[in-house]
Amino acid sequence: VLVAATAWWWDLTGPVPAVQPLYPLVPVTALALLIGSVLSRQRVAASLAAAALALSGVAVAPVLAAPLRAPSVSSASSSASSSASDPPRELTVLAQNLEYGNADSDLLVDEVLRRDVDVLVLTEVDAAYLDQLADSPLRQRLPHDSGPVRPSGAPGTAVLSRYPMRVLDADLARRAGEHFQQPVVALDVGGREVLLHAVHPLSPTSRARLPRWRSGLAELADWQRSQPADVPVIMAGDFN
Repeated sequence: VLVAATAWWWDLTGPVPAVQPLYPLVPVTALALLIGSVLSRQRVAASLAAAALALSGVAVAPVLAAPLRAPSVSSASSSASSSASDPPRELTVLAQNLEYGNADSDLLVDEVLRRDVDVLVLTEVDAAYLDQLADSPLRQRLPHDSGPVRPSGAPGTAVLSRYPMRVLDADLARRAGEHFQQPVVALDVGGREVLLHAVHPLSPTSRARLPRWRSGLAELADWQRSQPADVPVIMAGDFN
């Protein structure tokens, strides 16, 4: 079943899309079974494991090849010759799904400070959770935000940043049951504009949600393709 579900061209209704994220398990498990079968001289099992390994390899090849087709990105490492007035060459972005606002806020603060985070994207966040963070070191480090979040936990999304931002689309208008909040902001990173799209499309967990899941991913792809080539673009969040 897992081998079949890894086929990227298989996009049926039902549980298939929810199973497909498990595809990395298939070649790893098949390889382990193949080695074990060969060592124990189990020819039938070895043949089946080899077939599963080959099929999964063919299925995941387009996924693994995708980064090779992506546009090249310049190195983010710092340059010793950069002047103090140059914008920073490295930006640390952290995305966290809070699971309906139930994540431990103290652990989140610790993680942001430990990783020296510049931009934080929070999905499944509500106003009450943001209030918990109001007086924390996290907000002292990330004082700028994308504004109001939707009233219920799952659809709400917030972007917090150490750099000033302009909110291009707060995404507050659409119905919560059909679309989670996905704000778009323009960050002013040392005088250089960086576009950030917070991401949280509906998950493909039911037959009714599948069309909206596909259309939501298509909208994100269309947005990414429509951006100017000379402006850095970040898409971060829970891609479901």
